[in-house]
Amino acid sequence: MSVVTRLKLGSFPHPQATTCALALLIATLWSISLADLYFTLWARQFTPFIEINPLASWVLDHHSIQGLAVLKILTTTVATVIFWELRGRRRVELALWLVVAVYFALALRWSNYTRDAMVRPTGPDVVASAR
Repeated sequence: MSVVTRLKLGSFPHPQATTCALALLIATLWSISLADLYFTLWARQFTPFIEINPLASWVLDHHSIQGLAVLKILTTTVATVIFWELRGRRRVELALWLVVAVYFALALRWSNYTRDAMVRPTGPDVVASAR
């Protein structure tokens, strides 16, 4: 059976390679997710940052920074368990690729935000007046 036929049937030619790829994607997801948390906390502390994620914004406003860290780690852990338990399915790997791509785009956005924040005047007065 050719590789193309196997892919059409929804199975992968090398399950170990798929598991390895999934593990690398999950590690990438965790890396970018933790970087996102770090930059969110950094931006909230040092820039006139407004969180656009409504759930994260509510947690920051009502439960502080520790609540946001717990939320972020908890949701990433749940996603990791779901992706890992359902590994071996083509749709799961494609979904994980999509999630990692979205997080990568978010990392690029953070790069731009950080660059722009470094050229804007900031300080306790600017940050306090923005809140």
